[in-house]
Amino acid sequence: WTEARDYLDGKLYDYDLGAGNYNQKLLCRPTAYAKAQGVYPFTAGCCCWWLRSPGGIQNSAAYVGGGGELYHGDVDINYDGVRPALLID
Repeated sequence: WTEARDYLDGKLYDYDLGAGNYNQKLLCRPTAYAKAQGVYPFTAGCCCWWLRSPGGIQNSAAYVGGGGELYHGDVDINYDGVRPALLID
């Protein structure tokens, strides 16, 4: 979570950007393959994607919602996507 915030401009919520605005770096549009595997697009065709951070309770993990907001949910949710974490300097 901290890395996502630090590397993606630190503005994660619409109250940081203005109501109805999204940090475009946090939005994830699933590929056709991901959709075929069950990833579900929500807001504006964007899907949720997992972070490697633990969630707030046991058996949960943090993830970014379809609108770029932070949540935590059960680790058995099967319609969220996964994004590789790469830092190229």
